[in-house]
Amino acid sequence: MAIRNLSLSLCAGLAGLSISTAASAADISAVVGPVGTAQWQNSCVGPQQAPTGTSQLPACAGPNANCLHRVVLDPVDFPEATCSDGTPGVFYVRPGSAGDEDRWVIHLQGGGKCDDYGSCLERWCGQQGALPYSANKMSSDWDGDGVTDLAAHVQGPGMASANATNEFATWTHVWAYYCSSDSWQGREADVTFDDGLGNSFDLDARGHTILYAMRNMLRKLNANPAWTAEGGFAVNDLDDATEIVFTGTSAGAKGAISNADWFLSVFPASDNSLVVDANFDVSDNVLVSENVWVDWDNDGVGEGNWYSERIGFYNDEWAPGGYLAEIDAFTDESCRATYEPLDRMDRCSQFSTMLRLSIGASPIIETPTFVRLDLEDNVISDQYTQHPNQAGFSLLIGGQNGTPTTLADFATLSRASLIETYDDHDSLTGMFAPRCGDHVGLENGNTFTVQTTPFTTDTVPVGILIGSFTTFEDALWDWLNLGAGVRFDIRRQDTATGASFSGC
Repeated sequence: MAIRNLSLSLCAGLAGLSISTAASAADISAVVGPVGTAQWQNSCVGPQQAPTGTSQLPACAGPNANCLHRVVLDPVDFPEATCSDGTPGVFYVRPGSAGDEDRWVIHLQGGGKCDDYGSCLERWCGQQGALPYSANKMSSDWDGDGVTDLAAHVQGPGMASANATNEFATWTHVWAYYCSSDSWQGREADVTFDDGLGNSFDLDARGHTILYAMRNMLRKLNANPAWTAEGGFAVNDLDDATEIVFTGTSAGAKGAISNADWFLSVFPASDNSLVVDANFDVSDNVLVSENVWVDWDNDGVGEGNWYSERIGFYNDEWAPGGYLAEIDAFTDESCRATYEPLDRMDRCSQFSTMLRLSIGASPIIETPTFVRLDLEDNVISDQYTQHPNQAGFSLLIGGQNGTPTTLADFATLSRASLIETYDDHDSLTGMFAPRCGDHVGLENGNTFTVQTTPFTTDTVPVGILIGSFTTFEDALWDWLNLGAGVRFDIRRQDTATGASFSGC
């Protein structure tokens, strides 16, 4: 059964229609209208919502050393490093202190994505998702007046917080602001999205290109290596880093795992690691062993095994005319080298594959990786547990005539996938899986520093115990500072009583 037009991405929106590259410049602002104008209001069907500020980052009274400070990518130096609407990309920095100036956290912000006419129109109109996402995820100047609309100084949440209780507070922080809507993978300009009814607009998909430009600036390789952020704040040369933690949340996690080995490859002298937060997929083996089927027409009977159907979907995305092909998506280079000759680029869209050994027993992702996934994630679980779910179909567990998947099923499938993936120590070397019902960890102070999760003992091999109760922050800190080895904390239901552990 063809599934080409379905979207499995987080908060992806409507089904994909036609997309193609075109010669004209990214023009969604011209076609739909700058945000707030009468043209925009008339073009957006239903209630509109203009951005109220910088997405997911509250403004910070600045200049203040505790803020993250805006850096606009110079359109002269980096003309291709653009947001969806062609405006310059942006990142934020906070210099380190107390001797930690050369210890870096580089974070890729999350925020869903849009990959077709309907979802991108909804995003520009401020209608995408329950939050909802709006044009500040697609632009640095959404009202089109030539002045950057993103705040000059913002508060760093979670791992980027300047709060003294945060063990990473004194490190140098870089927050790559997400305005490309492509999970940080795109390298293509002027991608045309068409609704099939004669309406279209062009968007840039240049998330990877933004990271390339940002890395050059942090390495002082641009025309003005003495650049400073808003307020006159300067950071050290990234080439002098002693430690780099490359992180990403949700859509940013997709970008982080796709870009980590490439981004970090030019820093062989530093201690490098990757942290993947709020994004993971059920592994092929677990899907097969649990006999998960997809019910396309929602009649209670499965029409296809989900293991096989998912492979077809991802391969279609990478094939000519598919979304990932049209945006010239960047993915881990060793994954592409291994699987593209086999026409199995679906392998490069699944975390549970990319974090295991490839053909020939060599690691796909070479950077030591720590994964955090909530076993009752309130965003990812929707792909499995709503009937029909956000992609428009139902999943059944236990065969063609199985039962609809529940949140408990999602927790079981995800936990088994994490453990299976963890068994390959050449890729995934640490994991933290609470069961608190929260999607975001790194970008949320509560889930990063406050919520605790009990250590559980079962058949999972145990190396270093983190403690009886631990936070995501403490688990990650111990993993980074105690060296390689087994470090994990998985919250689960008690097998005897079925009761959940407390701690969240």
